[in-house]
Amino acid sequence: MFTVQAYDRDFFKSNDIIGSNYIDLKQIFEDIQLTKRPLLVNKKYHDEYMRKEGDKPLEWDQDGESFWLPMQQKND
Repeated sequence: MFTVQAYDRDFFKSNDIIGSNYIDLKQIFEDIQLTKRPLLVNKKYHDEYMRKEGDKPLEWDQDGESFWLPMQQKND
C-alpha cells in the first residue's frame, strides 16, 4: 500500500494532517515481476487491472496518464 497524506502548513505550531488516501500497488508489482520490465499506470491499466469493485473512480486528466487522488478527510 502506498499512502498519500496532505498536511496544512502552520508557522507557529505543528503541521496537521488534513486528508489521506492510499493506492494498492500489489497488482503493479506482480505484473512487473512477471514481465521483468517497467510498467506505466494509466487509465486503461487502472480500470482493467487495479480498480476493485465498489472503488470510486479516479479523476483522470485528458492525457489518461495523470490523475487526482481523492483525499479522505481526517477530521473537521
